[in-house]
Amino acid sequence: MAKVGGNCWKVLFVDYGITSKVSITDMRLLKEEHASVPALRISCLLRGCERSDWPKEEVDKFEDATKGIELEVINY
Repeated sequence: MAKVGGNCWKVLFVDYGITSKVSITDMRLLKEEHASVPALRISCLLRGCERSDWPKEEVDKFEDATKGIELEVINY
């Protein structure tokens, strides 16, 4: 997290893997018992997903993030 000016901070959303500017009024304190929990994120590959309309940069980034990892997702 880094201050970018005024009441805004640049934060990393570990669940989405993106950074964004967030107003301090939209932030909440992290409970102490959660501070020691590591960031949890699972990279995955969407088998059978049509990706022809994805920008090449996004496809490359997605492939780099999922290379060598196999994940089975069950749709309930």
